[in-house]
Amino acid sequence: MIQVLENSVHWFKEKIEPKLNFYNTILVAYIGLWMLGYPLFKRMINVDTTSYLTIAQKYANGDFINAFNAYWSPMICWLLAPLLKMGVDPMLAFKVLNFVIGIGVLFQLKRLFDRVAIRKWLSLLVMGILITRILLWAYSPHPDLLLLFFALLLYNQISKENVFAFSNCILIGLIGALSFFAKTYFFGFFPLLMIVLGLAHYFFKNQKPLFLLQRIGLIFILFYAFASPWIFALSQKYGELTISSAGSYNHALVIREGTWLHPAINQGFLQPTNDTSISIWEDNGLTKYEDWSMFDSFALFKRQVTVVFLNVIRAIVLLNEANFFAFVTVLIGAILVFFRKELVNNQLKEEIVRILTFCALYLSGYLLILLNFRYILIMDALLLLLAALIVQFLFDKISFNALQKLIMIGLFSVAATALPVRDLAWSINDGKQTYELSMQIKELKLPEKANFASDQGWWEIMFVAYYLNYPYYGQVGSYYKTEEAIEKALKEKQIDYFFLIEPTKDYAFLSRYQEVTNGTIPNLRIYRIE
Repeated sequence: MIQVLENSVHWFKEKIEPKLNFYNTILVAYIGLWMLGYPLFKRMINVDTTSYLTIAQKYANGDFINAFNAYWSPMICWLLAPLLKMGVDPMLAFKVLNFVIGIGVLFQLKRLFDRVAIRKWLSLLVMGILITRILLWAYSPHPDLLLLFFALLLYNQISKENVFAFSNCILIGLIGALSFFAKTYFFGFFPLLMIVLGLAHYFFKNQKPLFLLQRIGLIFILFYAFASPWIFALSQKYGELTISSAGSYNHALVIREGTWLHPAINQGFLQPTNDTSISIWEDNGLTKYEDWSMFDSFALFKRQVTVVFLNVIRAIVLLNEANFFAFVTVLIGAILVFFRKELVNNQLKEEIVRILTFCALYLSGYLLILLNFRYILIMDALLLLLAALIVQFLFDKISFNALQKLIMIGLFSVAATALPVRDLAWSINDGKQTYELSMQIKELKLPEKANFASDQGWWEIMFVAYYLNYPYYGQVGSYYKTEEAIEKALKEKQIDYFFLIEPTKDYAFLSRYQEVTNGTIPNLRIYRIE
């Protein structure tokens, strides 16, 4: 059996591998799978989607004052605006845009794999694994794929042999600025990365400090020159120096009492941000929250240290869920760096150090706040590249037979695709039920722009609010303690309709108001508040 496998491998390398058009094969697979799966994921939605789309619509309508937003990064909205201006359905526009961005991600991955000279069959395998992730994020109307594209683009540019060449520095500065517009997190990460890159070239490449200062200075000038107009516009709108409200908002969620609920959920009924928004979530940096600093007290210092420690553990867990060998990959990569150059060449060592440094720097800022896998998507991609480098190294240095190689590749493939494939399966028809609920409510012919709130179900009703374009004031949650307080708030906020989702309790005061569904919608009662 082993001999048959070895003959098959030899035949593949001799006859098939040289004829593989690597990028076209992957591209055709990606396009075909996306088109095949689109009907199953066309209603897939995220609560953040509602904000990105309503902001993009403001850009399309020329309402720039309300479109400028310190919480949501602007680039995805800018890219969506022309499509919305042309009348493309917003959800379709978002998914098609992400589909195109996915092609760009695949191209950046091809550049990366070509540069590190990974064999075609292994590149094909790892790119196939990465397609499962790209498809998941392409179907999800969220800008994470855009961020992955710019992160890979930046990684490719800083990996060039003559990274501080004048023309490359200009490109890096421009890419850094574009990355900032894709995710404001880059405002801190990008300068830190450039400083570490400069120090690495000073200590290990023996480049002159004056030359490095000039080139890094050029990068910074370009970066801040492009970022400054946006910062100025935000500062003018909010009346103070504003770069982003996302960092302080997410850091504030890790508050002293350990509560992790979003302020937009647990602060009672909140008026939408402006006349054309559907909720406070469009600019949730405007909600009332109290950020804190670890320097305020020793107790808060210990709290921050605890948060960082727990986030390190969480990052390991998240990465290992996406790829069961992620931690082992990092460990083996770190060990290989210390091997003699006769065993591990300097080129491989340099790539390993670059990957691990990029990942560590990228993760560092997120350790202070609530950590989500979306934030470390780039780390998942780079660690899969590192895994491919390790597999290739092991196959070169150790005489595995064909069966052993097949088992290793099989285990690696299953470990790296189990979670993304599972998530894709779980996401089939995601959002369909909420869309159908919205259409049922639409048939009730409620007045246009009627204000409404709910007792619970904040996420679900946010989607309903988006589809029907109704201002949503949020949920009761744990904010109001008595029925009198709820009714008073409904009156004060001029809320027209009150939704009870899967009612588990009856509110006595609602008996005085008309229920408008007449039992036509399961698990939902809507009361008209007069």
